[in-house]
Amino acid sequence: MRLLEHFKELSLHPKNAEELKGLILQLAIEGKLTVNWRAENPNIEPASVLLKEINREKEQLILGKKLKKSKSTESIKKEEELFIIPNGWIWCRLGEITSANTGYAFKSKDYKEDGVFITRVTNISSDGHITMNKAVYIDPVEANTIYSNFQLQIDDVLLVMVGGSLGKIGKVRENTLPSVLNQNLWKFDRYGGMNSDFLIQCLRYINKTQIKITKSTHGHLGQGEYLSHMIPLPPLEEQKAIVEGVNTLFKEVEALEELTKGRIS
Repeated sequence: MRLLEHFKELSLHPKNAEELKGLILQLAIEGKLTVNWRAENPNIEPASVLLKEINREKEQLILGKKLKKSKSTESIKKEEELFIIPNGWIWCRLGEITSANTGYAFKSKDYKEDGVFITRVTNISSDGHITMNKAVYIDPVEANTIYSNFQLQIDDVLLVMVGGSLGKIGKVRENTLPSVLNQNLWKFDRYGGMNSDFLIQCLRYINKTQIKITKSTHGHLGQGEYLSHMIPLPPLEEQKAIVEGVNTLFKEVEALEELTKGRIS
């Protein structure tokens, strides 16, 4: 009931659960789900501090030759901003807060019956979970030597960048590790303690509003172009509050959807 009242106040009338989730995501990215949270936490550090920390961390990695220096990002002009963001937030490009790394093109002749799991496009389910259906593996020694740059860690955020599942997003959890990343997927590195679930919300927002992806879309995403898309960056503490708010509302939507299905049956 609280969810329906929330949208009634905003004069929004979504037609189905998917549209409702899209509106929730939009409100979250605009900072409208955490208005009360900001009022209760007026003294948090602004996102500009977080962005400085991200830049500092990236510079250290570049100096240590653990990260390649990316092309300088084009500054965002005032007229480019998509909407007004809350005080303490800052507009930035996706490539300023993360970097994308492509997986390795493993060959079927290299597959083993057991060993280190290869995370492939087919293993990412529609809800973002990574399953081990039709699992294939590589030799553990090779995973730790030849393919060490493609190893995954818990909370890594993945995105399908080519093919019929274009734009599908996944998150690495402990149950599929150790694992290495296959081709056709990007792994997004996070800096400054960025919340992985908030990054996922940013990617969903970009996929919904700034690029065209449909069920019939085929092709590929250009990494440079994708990383150039704009996102509003909230303070680190608020990212967690946004994620909690979205998860709570999504659960309400899903419960309402199941109730509706039951009544129809």
